[in-house]
Amino acid sequence: MGNADFIPAADALFFKWQGNLINYLTARQSTWLPPGYWQRLLELQTDYVNKRAVADNPATQTPTAILLRNEARAAYTKELRQVIKSYLVNNPLVNDGDKMQMGIPIHKTTRTPAEVAKTFPGFRIDCSIIRCVIVHFYSLGEPESKAKPPGQHGAEIYWAMLPAPPASLTELVHSSIDTRTPFTLSFDENDRGKTVYLALRWENTRGEKGPWSAIQSAIIP
Repeated sequence: MGNADFIPAADALFFKWQGNLINYLTARQSTWLPPGYWQRLLELQTDYVNKRAVADNPATQTPTAILLRNEARAAYTKELRQVIKSYLVNNPLVNDGDKMQMGIPIHKTTRTPAEVAKTFPGFRIDCSIIRCVIVHFYSLGEPESKAKPPGQHGAEIYWAMLPAPPASLTELVHSSIDTRTPFTLSFDENDRGKTVYLALRWENTRGEKGPWSAIQSAIIP
């Protein structure tokens, strides 16, 4: 189920949902639930249903009655969440059809493999801080966003200080992985004025690499 909270918020819908759940569990609770949980659920359901009847009846509806109904529902909901989380959602005896009938979440049993990036990171270099080269990387074409492409763990950065532009990536002998932009390189005082060359590529959550960006350079401030 895609809904972040599967328990209905509106009381009329909650009343219908919980009734369906309890009805479905009635013939199966001895197999699915540990001893004691079923009786506790029934007690909380009865308390909620009785106080709801009083609060929803115009003849007996008062602020106190409404408060008591809401408190009873909160206690009942808390127990329902615990039972569903602990004993139904991941219970191998409870299949997806059962979960659909009860209106509870169906969790995926397999993970979608992370994609290998098809593009390289866009990045800009900031040299506004002395002895630092700051690399702001982003999804290509989205310079204002800090979000990585789906399935990507971080950016791999190759870099090196060189007297001349490198002929190949193999000359960029230092490497780092950064999972959050920006990436900062710090240098010594005697490195100021030298040129650092960098290239980036995405790495997904399985360690698989995407294509390299072009090599860019910056003068260490």
